[in-house]
Amino acid sequence: KVFDYYINYIDSYKRFFTQEDISNLEQYKLLIDDQVKANELVFFNASMEVLNARIKEVRGFYDDIITSEFDFNVEDQYELDADKRIFAADLKELKNTVPFKVSKLGNGHVIYFTDNTNFRAFWYGTNKLLMNAIFFGDEM
Repeated sequence: KVFDYYINYIDSYKRFFTQEDISNLEQYKLLIDDQVKANELVFFNASMEVLNARIKEVRGFYDDIITSEFDFNVEDQYELDADKRIFAADLKELKNTVPFKVSKLGNGHVIYFTDNTNFRAFWYGTNKLLMNAIFFGDEM
């Protein structure tokens, strides 16, 4: 239970970890209590190492997304309820998981984000997505 709670806490939107990462970290699932009692941080350090690596990789994905052309004719679906999402199988699938969606509505477009892109300016680089949506959304 602690393992699942912790993973959900640090990647609740399932934007960074892959299923492969979770499978690799599950080796610690039944050892967390023993590590806490022994003042060991093996699981925590391993999870943070993977998370930090994935955050760097995902930052690169955003730059690719921003500079690529959007195809507004493609019907797409994205689960906005993070509790119903599953982790991407691998990095390739993670890259194809969009952090935002643009939909036509009447004569305009609605731009919605799957994450709070500007939460305390925590996610470096995603503020570009928000600013582009605000200032250039009508041109999409």
